[in-house]
Amino acid sequence: MIRIILFLCIGLLWSLPVMAQDRAQEELGAGPKGRYSEQQALEIALRAVPGAVLSTDGWWENDRFFLGFKILRADNSIFEVEVNTLSGKVQNIEVEYLAEGATFPGRLIAQSVADLAALSHIQGETTGRAKAKILSSYIVVHERKPAYRVEVKKSARVYGVLVDAVSGKIISAKKQD
Repeated sequence: MIRIILFLCIGLLWSLPVMAQDRAQEELGAGPKGRYSEQQALEIALRAVPGAVLSTDGWWENDRFFLGFKILRADNSIFEVEVNTLSGKVQNIEVEYLAEGATFPGRLIAQSVADLAALSHIQGETTGRAKAKILSSYIVVHERKPAYRVEVKKSARVYGVLVDAVSGKIISAKKQD
């Protein structure tokens, strides 16, 4: 009886690495390095930013495999699209080069929403009863990402506020000289 139990325990211990390897393979799914293959990730990237692929790069980050595609659009703008191969979601879109008159891919918040975020931030961060007002507002590329540059005046001071054009979060707010 003891031999049988010992034999079963050794057999179980022997099979644990094989079961763990099978589980890891099951979690990764169809693609060689993730649930989505390179071809599927490419299709996802091209849906986000249509164009011609200039280069492809892959890397591991926090136990997830990402694929980056440098894409040339018809307007000669160049974007880098990062796809998480485990989830199949576009993780990031960065601007390499934005041609004159080109538009940003994806969903951006409305300029009026960025203006309200900037006004609210300046009103809340500064003292005094004077109301803040917008002097100018336009879209820019900040650290390879779309952002709204909003100039806000409150009393005699002018503030430059950068608002993330995707999330609507304040990137920075500085008093101008």
